[in-house]
Amino acid sequence: SVDGVLFSKDMTRLIMYPPWKLDDSYSIPEGVKIIGDRAFSHTMVSTLSIPNGVESIGEIAFQYSRVKNMEIPDSVKTLGENAFRYSNVEKLTIGRGLSKLPHGAFQQCEQLKEVYLKTELKEIGSYCFSECTSLEKVYYSGSTEQWNSIIGVPDEDLNNVEIVCTGEDEPVIEQDTIKLSFDANGGAVETETAEIEAKGQYGALPTPDREGYEFFGWFTAPEGGVQITSDSKVLVDSDHTLYAHWEDTVVASGADGKDENIIWTLHKNGELVFYGCGELTRDGEA
Repeated sequence: SVDGVLFSKDMTRLIMYPPWKLDDSYSIPEGVKIIGDRAFSHTMVSTLSIPNGVESIGEIAFQYSRVKNMEIPDSVKTLGENAFRYSNVEKLTIGRGLSKLPHGAFQQCEQLKEVYLKTELKEIGSYCFSECTSLEKVYYSGSTEQWNSIIGVPDEDLNNVEIVCTGEDEPVIEQDTIKLSFDANGGAVETETAEIEAKGQYGALPTPDREGYEFFGWFTAPEGGVQITSDSKVLVDSDHTLYAHWEDTVVASGADGKDENIIWTLHKNGELVFYGCGELTRDGEA
């Protein structure tokens, strides 16, 4: 296992992400080709990055998971039945590698609001979007005629859903920019918010300050999470916050003086800092 996540010996199959792991976000490592059956079932992670290279997602892989934004890359060729049943997914983008959405794939995803589909899709299985009570729009990159051919028997669960056939290879994404907030997490930062391009890179990020600490980087959660750099791709399609992580620069500390009322700290850069008032002692003498 790696950080508690269980893989096959050759690291090509992700077998299980622990349900008790409390990290808010996770990036599946490059080289993984298969997400196994039940791999993310009942998990707490809400932001997940699937690399282009994953080829298969197993049955019930994300059942009852808390992933909110799911982007299935073009490399995925097969999706198991009931893969996302009962999950908390709110927005779904399906790459051009899938030719079929299987039976019950997104059944009872009650938080699902928007779906983006590409033209290579040939069939939508029965009960695929059954009881998705919040679903408002399906964006399909093909024509109305193509949509009618893949939907087959009319799905009653889509009767009240707006189907937007864009006729373009890439579905239209409505939000062009995202508001990014910076939480200094105990420190201070001059730039508290910024606007970034959806689906672009994060670009220049501010550097916060915190006395006695060295800035370690921006992350997607106050503790743990995924590190974000200026070159990182924006995978979250809504306003969100990055959190500063810090490394304590103090390597040693102690007390001195007759009443030990002078506190000293030795920092990594060799700086020796004293706090308090009184007389320093040497070999027990003032």
